[in-house]
Amino acid sequence: MGKKHHKMKKISKRKRIIVPTFPISGLEYQRVSSPFEGMSQEDIRKGLKKIGEEFNRQFEVVFEEIQKQILTVDPYLLLSHFTFYGLTAPEGIDRELTEDDPVLQHHVEILQSLILRHKYEEFEFNVPDLKVFHDLVNHSVS
Repeated sequence: MGKKHHKMKKISKRKRIIVPTFPISGLEYQRVSSPFEGMSQEDIRKGLKKIGEEFNRQFEVVFEEIQKQILTVDPYLLLSHFTFYGLTAPEGIDRELTEDDPVLQHHVEILQSLILRHKYEEFEFNVPDLKVFHDLVNHSVS
């Protein structure tokens, strides 16, 4: 949200909070209990380590797949399509608030960084088909 929708409320010299200047509807706050309730510190540590190892394994597989897909297409077309279709929204619509998994600016920048890792000659310069585009969108936001 832009600065024009917020105002700073002074609490003390050290603490400030942002207070919306417009009503926010449709939001509901609920207290959620800790998922670690009743677990020992050691069990929590082991569980988190196991989850981290699984995510690392998945990351390596997905990262390799993305790298292969990127090299099969024209990087300029891929980046421009990804940016245009991912970031364009009708005026007044915030995709981050209206979609479950929107493409955001940082997703575009990550794709750009992945493209810049390769030399120009490494790309096949095929037109990106919908499958490549959708695979990248799904991997970038999940």
